[in-house]
Order: sequence, then C-alpha cells, then structure tokens
Amino acid sequence: MIAARKNGWKAQTEVKGVTPSGEEWIADVLAQKGKYKIAIEIQWSGQTNEETLRRQQRYKESGIRCLWMLRQPGFPVTKDLPAVCIAGDLKEGFTILIPKTQMKPSDRKHYNRWEQNI
Repeated sequence: MIAARKNGWKAQTEVKGVTPSGEEWIADVLAQKGKYKIAIEIQWSGQTNEETLRRQQRYKESGIRCLWMLRQPGFPVTKDLPAVCIAGDLKEGFTILIPKTQMKPSDRKHYNRWEQNI
C-alpha cells in the first residue's frame, strides 16, 4: 500500500464493492489511479482453485485487475489469473515466489524450482 501511494495511487484496505450483476466483493487492498483499479488479494488460508477463479471473475466484471498472493502452491498459472506464492514465516521472513508452471506444495521450500523469488 505504501509503494502504491508513493507512486500516485489511492490505496485502501478492505474495500467493498458490487459487480454489475449484484455480487458483492471485498478487496484486501484496492489501488486506484485515474480510471485504473487494481485489487491485491492475500489468501493466507486454503482456497480451491475454483473459488479463486470465481472471485477473479467478480473483479473482472467490476473492471478491476487483481493480483493474488497465495500461501498454497498448486494454483493455475494462466494469463487470466495473475498470482504468486508467499513462502516463509515471521521469524525467517517472507519471500514471494513466481511460478514457472503449476507448482506442488513440496516446491515451496525449493526456491530454485520457481521462475523468480522476491
């Protein structure tokens, strides 16, 4: 959020909205700059791929691009679902892992199996 604000974006947490068809959503972070809107979803608890894709569709219907930061690997790697994996913990620190392909849970501890890590 701080980085978005420093770059001229208006950013807020827990922003509520509704799709044109009336389905409600809440973005963990919503950044807006002019006509552009980007949601960032930090999904710490487990969530099925179907649910992630359903929620992604709600943002798309609302004219919002969304980046998913998922704790569990194994999510679909597609153009329609921008997503990264969160690895680590409070003691060791956190890393963002960018997948090469759909990854398995055991891959989270092997950073060399990922495309990039930040």
